[in-house]
Amino acid sequence: MKNLILKVIGGISLMLGVLGAFLPLLPSTCFILLATWAFSKSSPRFHDWLYYDSPFSISIQNWQQHRTVPNKVKMIATLSLVSSFALTAMFVSNVVVLMSLGLAMVTLLAYLLTRSSEVDEQLKNLHSYELRRLVN
Repeated sequence: MKNLILKVIGGISLMLGVLGAFLPLLPSTCFILLATWAFSKSSPRFHDWLYYDSPFSISIQNWQQHRTVPNKVKMIATLSLVSSFALTAMFVSNVVVLMSLGLAMVTLLAYLLTRSSEVDEQLKNLHSYELRRLVN
């Protein structure tokens, strides 16, 4: 049952991540990383495809190995969070909710913006096939 739930989480996250690659306000990176994690626990085949062969493989590998986040992703995430908070502030008048949400968003932004944006050039040029050969 746990395996099935993780596969469903992985599948839904992957679909949302693919949609997020084309829709401006839907983030793709967090959903792709969630899908990678869920498939690592439930489906080695899908995990290996995501990690080594998918269009997202380089981003996943950079995050899992080096904890790097590209500047473009940082900018989009920052704009999304600030926009979301502004919209929420327009419609929610509860100060406790706004302060809690603001604190959570500031914490998330602090974490995100302190991650490195670059990977060593040698690692950046490493092809997925070569990486797979090194891991196995």
